Amino acid sequence: LTAKDFKPGQDVVATLPTSDAPAPVLREVRAEATFTAVRVMPDFWQQVPAVAKTGKRTLVVVVDTSRSMLETKTLTRDALASVLAGLTTKDEFVVLACDVSCRHPEALPKKATRAAIADALRELAAIDPDGASDLGLALTTAGAVVRKSGASEVVMIGDGVPTWRETDDNALAKVASESLAGATLHALVVGKG
Repeated sequence: LTAKDFKPGQDVVATLPTSDAPAPVLREVRAEATFTAVRVMPDFWQQVPAVAKTGKRTLVVVVDTSRSMLETKTLTRDALASVLAGLTTKDEFVVLACDVSCRHPEALPKKATRAAIADALRELAAIDPDGASDLGLALTTAGAVVRKSGASEVVMIGDGVPTWRETDDNALAKVASESLAGATLHALVVGKG
């Protein structure tokens, strides 16, 4: 299953095995509808963009610090720690903490040293989640950092629920497409939703 230039809202079509082995499909037919469940295990690592010839990755991490993240503050910090732990000392990162505004929108990428990662985690821990979630602003701010730094990946950590300014899914998908300058967008969803 490979898709290029995939746009949100399109169907994903997976070919199921045709052998005598049982297919990973469950189907229940009822009077009101037919319900089908298919287990698909895509290999997402095939979709990660190749590291530039420099041998380093530059990652922009957007962390939702809105009020809805209050109860998952520790989980959010752990998620950021996990993402940053996957970087090598050749790699660089920028962390944006966003709610109705984004902190450090002019930050330059830092080398992914233990000290820089510890500083980023300390800064996040010092933020008391409050305010609404402006995902449009988070995406456009991340896009500005992508263009300035040459980053090829953006990771958004949060509940993914927009509550301020633009809240329409299709409009936000368009903002992401236009803002991120071709960078790959990853979402790490934490929270109640």
